[in-house]
Amino acid sequence: GRRTRRPSWPPGWPPASTEATVQTRVMTRQFRTLSISALSTALAFALSAPAVATPEDAVTQILQITPGVSRDELVHAASDWASENGTTPEEALRTTLDQLLEEQNSNASTHTSSSSAELETSSPNAATGSTSTLPESWYKGDVYYTPTGAPWAHVGIYGGTWWVVEASGPGYKSDWYRHTSITIRSGAKQVYYHVSQATQDAAADYAYNNLRGYSYNLNFAFNKSKNPWMLNCSQLVWYAYKYGAGVDIDSNGGPGVYPHDIVEGSLAYTYANL
Repeated sequence: GRRTRRPSWPPGWPPASTEATVQTRVMTRQFRTLSISALSTALAFALSAPAVATPEDAVTQILQITPGVSRDELVHAASDWASENGTTPEEALRTTLDQLLEEQNSNASTHTSSSSAELETSSPNAATGSTSTLPESWYKGDVYYTPTGAPWAHVGIYGGTWWVVEASGPGYKSDWYRHTSITIRSGAKQVYYHVSQATQDAAADYAYNNLRGYSYNLNFAFNKSKNPWMLNCSQLVWYAYKYGAGVDIDSNGGPGVYPHDIVEGSLAYTYANL
């Protein structure tokens, strides 16, 4: 049946000084967006890669696409994932590289007209050109997706209809934000999942109660650990649904879950192209 749309507020809202808190979050979001844009520029060169000949080639290419991740970290993560999933580290690395390139191509197709200068200078509150402000969602637990100019896009989960829990970018910890403080780009969309509203509520509540305050994880290649100590955007949303609601929303499996994986597949329904 039809779901009931109802307002939902983060626990403790409103704070003692609402305007000051909102302004602080908006300003923090501005700096955060610029940090992501700077990283995007550094990664733009890696939108394609030659065919993989050896596992070492895969390691080299993955490290080029994911700066900030060390070789040892990558190799150990591949070995751990292979052991947990009954495959070889070499196959894990090849699968990971294929996933990275697929995510790059998906994200790149939505922002090919964006220049580097535009990506570096756009304000999170700008509503002109290729950017706009994130709207409210239909339901609690919905997910928004937006291109970023980086090899991969960005996602966040609505904790209520007007606020989002997300891992925003390098140097910042996961937290909740009002939708009006979030900038999206052309090609963005909102989705809900073909599950009960109670399931979406459970995922949203889990994200707020358990997944805030984590440092940002640069490693998208192997980001499906059961006990993470850092989180990136798609990892947070996937983890909230997987361990908060018992639903796997990664549409293609594999060692890494990317923004594109979160909003594709049979469970996801796009109700707004923004």
